[in-house]
Amino acid sequence: MLRADLLRPWAHWITPAGEPRRYDTRFLVAALPTGQSTRDVTSEADAVEWVRPPDALAQLRAGERRMLPPTMVTLEEVAGYGSVAEVLAADRTVAPVQPELSTVDGRAAVTLPDGRVLGLATAP
Repeated sequence: MLRADLLRPWAHWITPAGEPRRYDTRFLVAALPTGQSTRDVTSEADAVEWVRPPDALAQLRAGERRMLPPTMVTLEEVAGYGSVAEVLAADRTVAPVQPELSTVDGRAAVTLPDGRVLGLATAP
């Protein structure tokens, strides 16, 4: 049974114009009820593991993990909260985010609507 009380919309990202493959993706946050287990059935990942947001971001910064900008930004936002309950209680307005492709110092990057420029990670 779906526990809608433990599920919240978090973000809405649209692939930059000019990309050959386009996505219109929603990110959700959820609490795992006591006694429930997760499933790692997916066709969109080459590996599945559970990692705390701050740990995944540290691995990204150390060059040990690759991550696309929507995932990185979402994890940074979630990592700013002290508990799952705080994340679920966050007062958010979910509006589409569509970055623009850019080049910085000869390397591919994306520019977010708020002006931040994020470099695209290369394979570790």
